[in-house]
Amino acid sequence: MTDKEYTGIVEYFNSGRKFGFLLSEIYPEENPISVFFHISDVSNPDHTPQIGDKGTFTLVKDNQNRIKAYNLYLSDGEIPDEKQVG
Repeated sequence: MTDKEYTGIVEYFNSGRKFGFLLSEIYPEENPISVFFHISDVSNPDHTPQIGDKGTFTLVKDNQNRIKAYNLYLSDGEIPDEKQVG
């Protein structure tokens, strides 16, 4: 899709099935939306997603043409300066 980075907050994560959703303002003119992610798309796999974690990501389409987060970097606090999105 695009290399643009977005920010979001983990609103749900199922550790058994290894997927979750981020609340993000991808489309600024609309209300925040939920964006799907899978644990395999997390770029720091040593970090287990928790509700409230902040993250940056890009968007891709899956094999069923649905939008999902990709190259997701999560942190349990502030997003590091080098990962800030303008």
